[in-house]
Amino acid sequence: MTESADIPHTINARCPRCGYDLRGEIATWTEACPLFGRCTECGLDLAWGDVLDPRGRPRWNIEYAHGLGRTAMALPFTAALSFLPRYFWRRLCMTLEPRWRRLAFYVGVWFLVCHLSMGAGSAAVAGSQWSLYASASELSMLDDQVAVMVRAFILPYSSGPMLRYRFKVIRHPSQQGVHTRPLDSWFAPLLKRLHPAALLLALFTVALPASFVTLPVSRRQARVRWRHLARIFTYGLLFPALAFIGMIAIAATAYLSAPGWSRPSVDPDLARVHLVVIAAALMLALWWWCAIRWFLRMSQPGRVGLSVVGVAMMFALAATYIVYPDAVTRLISRILFPLGA
Repeated sequence: MTESADIPHTINARCPRCGYDLRGEIATWTEACPLFGRCTECGLDLAWGDVLDPRGRPRWNIEYAHGLGRTAMALPFTAALSFLPRYFWRRLCMTLEPRWRRLAFYVGVWFLVCHLSMGAGSAAVAGSQWSLYASASELSMLDDQVAVMVRAFILPYSSGPMLRYRFKVIRHPSQQGVHTRPLDSWFAPLLKRLHPAALLLALFTVALPASFVTLPVSRRQARVRWRHLARIFTYGLLFPALAFIGMIAIAATAYLSAPGWSRPSVDPDLARVHLVVIAAALMLALWWWCAIRWFLRMSQPGRVGLSVVGVAMMFALAATYIVYPDAVTRLISRILFPLGA
């Protein structure tokens, strides 16, 4: 085989990182087929066997599990192995084509889990609030507690007529009649105190892949395609999702553990909230560094990773400071002075 015309056009011989057509390189093989090579476009070291016939698809991964049962088992395995990012990205190679529908399904599952956690917290708070009003001797509840909790679970973000419970005042003639109160009248203000932490983490998550725009030289030299960054970003959404669930649990626990009528003024444990945000941010930083090192296989991964994380964190802190300056100041103080915060 001496001419590129002899290479079948159906063969998949492209660099997994930059997408460069490698059939011209293959056409130069006249006496033997080498095991290893290098992309002339981006300099990536290649194993020709992986390029021409990708094998070793990780069956534990949601993208490559076959069958309904194995797919269901791959969901927790993919999430669990995400906490071992070095192992994760050494097994999931660039030569394996991404399956975007599977990735969309994976993200959808975690959005559903976040929704269910929000619904569970809202239902617990609604049931507790109903019990507190029902314990008052001068009030008569007109809605069943279970029905109230079910409505709060299904629609935890709404505040319409469906999310109100009704009661009558018995001992005060001047207040007779049917009264209503929204289910989230106490829980919603509590959740609003979590907005600064949630916003900071969300901006940091989104800014990580966007930070590659500030590294044009490194990205141009490595010829990293945006599809690879999108893949890393999609899997990394696990960590802010778990942080969101943790913050909901902290808020609901703070509300439910407060005594009686003091619940409207209760504050979530901001120390725990900050700890959750810091842990998720550190995990995201490690996640991207391992992806840069073992998946993208860029040169000087330490410097590239530090630059990406630094730019993303500065942007997230600056943007959040514009909206919530006091919250960002408290978070920075807790990081710099953990004992005195």
